[in-house]
Amino acid sequence: MNPRSILRRPSWLPRTSDDTYYVGSNAIADGIWDKIFNNLSKYPGLDFGLFDAGDPDTKANIRQRLTYLLPDSNYQYSHDQIAVWESLMASPLTVSNEKLQKVVAMEDLCHASVPENVPAPESQGFFMYSWTMTVFEFDVLVEYLKKEERTVHELVAWDDSIADNKLKLDDQITIRYIGSCSMPEWPNKLMANIYDETEDARSGILAEFLKALLCVLPDVAATRRCHLIQYIITSPEDDEGLHELVHSVLIEFFGASFVLNRHPDNKVSELFTERRSILASLDLGFDNSALEQGLGCPAHVAAKLQDHFKSMEDYLHVAQSSDATGINRGMFQLNEAKCAALLGQSIPRYYKRARAIMIFTARSMHINDYRHGRPFSCSHDPDNQLVGQLLSDFKDLNLRAMCAEPFAYYCLAPWPSHGSLEKAIEFMWDYFKIVKPKSGYPGLCTTEVYLDEAGQPIQRRIGSHNFIHVPLLDPSRCRYGKESVDEAARNFMQTSFANTMVIADKVMEVLDDLEAIEQEMARLDEPDSSSSNEDTMLSVPSQGSSSSSSAGRSDPDPAPAAPNGRNNSEAICSLAMQLYEEFLTTDVGEALCAEVYDDARVLSEVVEKEALFIP
Repeated sequence: MNPRSILRRPSWLPRTSDDTYYVGSNAIADGIWDKIFNNLSKYPGLDFGLFDAGDPDTKANIRQRLTYLLPDSNYQYSHDQIAVWESLMASPLTVSNEKLQKVVAMEDLCHASVPENVPAPESQGFFMYSWTMTVFEFDVLVEYLKKEERTVHELVAWDDSIADNKLKLDDQITIRYIGSCSMPEWPNKLMANIYDETEDARSGILAEFLKALLCVLPDVAATRRCHLIQYIITSPEDDEGLHELVHSVLIEFFGASFVLNRHPDNKVSELFTERRSILASLDLGFDNSALEQGLGCPAHVAAKLQDHFKSMEDYLHVAQSSDATGINRGMFQLNEAKCAALLGQSIPRYYKRARAIMIFTARSMHINDYRHGRPFSCSHDPDNQLVGQLLSDFKDLNLRAMCAEPFAYYCLAPWPSHGSLEKAIEFMWDYFKIVKPKSGYPGLCTTEVYLDEAGQPIQRRIGSHNFIHVPLLDPSRCRYGKESVDEAARNFMQTSFANTMVIADKVMEVLDDLEAIEQEMARLDEPDSSSSNEDTMLSVPSQGSSSSSSAGRSDPDPAPAAPNGRNNSEAICSLAMQLYEEFLTTDVGEALCAEVYDDARVLSEVVEKEALFIP
């Protein structure tokens, strides 16, 4: 008997044109499994319930469950299939879906058939979303994310793969996302479910990718396809953690650096918890009782904001009507519920005598929060949760238990096209005019914020109004994708945030001393007063940052006034800065300065050699 006759091709795959089989599946499977489990071992924080990814029994169990993906024995592959395997392992971006189907059993959603056997209730399978784009379109994607200051490490791996394969501008690459679905729902709900996928623990950079496509690459968004990865199913009867383990294995199988997914990061909460003593040691006035008493927004401010969001709704309606692609239709409808959610999280919640103490600003709202009209306190977005965790450190304040946020987190809706950004900035400045004292850099809302300025108070003037602006590190930069960078960014974000709270605390202290405000106003009115129109920055002494200045922006609205009708904003800012300087000379202040300086130095060092990272 011919010794090759007992070997056969994988029957669940389409028959190839080459009927001569050359390499047994063991040679391929062993190498791939070794690579998968070796990569998973680099994530010790992954929780797979009862399973240990490094345990031999676990490895044997997974190999058996995924035998249709990587058969262990008695199968051979043709030259054509071997070429696909080699490409998939070396450069997944270059493997089209048509080629991939030669080695992976997949069912196209567009041609899905009704299953002969009804899937068991609560059984779960896995699917793959994919998009095709040219190298030129990839360059557009990178430039957009740079402009939005949301670059991620995956872009570096994709760019390296393009360079290694010497791809031309019109060559195509395929971007993939591996998701999990209820088998009884296949194939009915998958295409409509993509925005819900952004809240999955392994969704990675899917939200940023979808938003970029909607804004600048609608033609790429239209290429989306969905395939079921066949024969891989889990059920409630499986041991705890098996489904999560299989999901992570599939992410590694398709190349963790080349898919939109990321393994879940369970260290974020632990890192913040370890360092929460930073805020506790400051003994600030932002506690639960103070917030409960100070959440009322003046009626005239709320009314102006409501009109502001109505103008946003009207503008979006016009922009959407002119969208010829149809890609944005429905997604960007700003209805009453979404308007209410935006309004609810945009009101500066901490007031003292109708004066807002602090305003948080941000550039955009998480795409699925926007879709469902979900407020900030209930957000599933990692960036918003990061800010929420920082806020919750105030004497165990439970942000989710509050019906309103302690501080405004102003979010622009995801705009239909990047060309609308200019209009979006106008809306942002209209918002600033409403919720004085203002916050924000007098320039584009995507202005670069350097480490020697982030977290430091800058006294600014726009028109006749003075305010203290503290640039903060964007939360999205804490998810660059490399552990050393992300940890350094989170540490710096936490300490600079604590520094910001100190400054806000000093403003609160000043507002309680009306006599001191009057005296400071009199001093500033003296002919030899050193006050000026220029912005001034006060840095922590150990950082040694230089002052910065920026041109003011005209402001037709009247500035906040003292009871006698005079503008007291400059006096309040001046006194708050003086109190802050005095705080820096205390033991606690010096300790905080050292912490801010050290965290800034570490972050500078770890990102210095990182491609695309914007400090």
